[in-house]
Amino acid sequence: MVARTAAPFSPDRSSRSGVYHWLNPTGANLDNTRRIELTSDDIRQIEIGWTAQWQRPPTPDELRNLVEERVREEILYREAIALGFDRGDTIVKRRMAQKMEFLSDNVSDLRELFNVGVEIGQIASITVVLALIALVRRIPLRVPRWAELIPPYAIGSLAMFWVVQRVAAF
Repeated sequence: MVARTAAPFSPDRSSRSGVYHWLNPTGANLDNTRRIELTSDDIRQIEIGWTAQWQRPPTPDELRNLVEERVREEILYREAIALGFDRGDTIVKRRMAQKMEFLSDNVSDLRELFNVGVEIGQIASITVVLALIALVRRIPLRVPRWAELIPPYAIGSLAMFWVVQRVAAF
């Protein structure tokens, strides 16, 4: 919705030979990320935050000011990163560690839910096979003895495949 560009501070942006580039060579990569874009979801998040705090939606002027503040904050954040302000900062380090812990906790929860889903899928597969076996047995057919052994061996083979797959995943 609103887009602004912020050029990173560099004494000599054209030749990339200035003191800034010499002290911070990663700052040269910022030219590819100079564009700041706020999506409609970002604007909605700003509106929700305002409404939660003030118990009313922001006026158009207030929303414009909030958007400008968000863009200004992003510009300052990018400049601080480009200048290396995040390096050696204990508070930044702790916050990043907190975010990683939160992420790893959520990933392990998702993994557990995924495993439950896999188990349910396996049980459903075996249930379908057993139901098919029960239906086939109701049909009066002369089946050789070796053909009757195919379904149990198929189920056992599938179960062993799943066991080996799980063990190999560790």
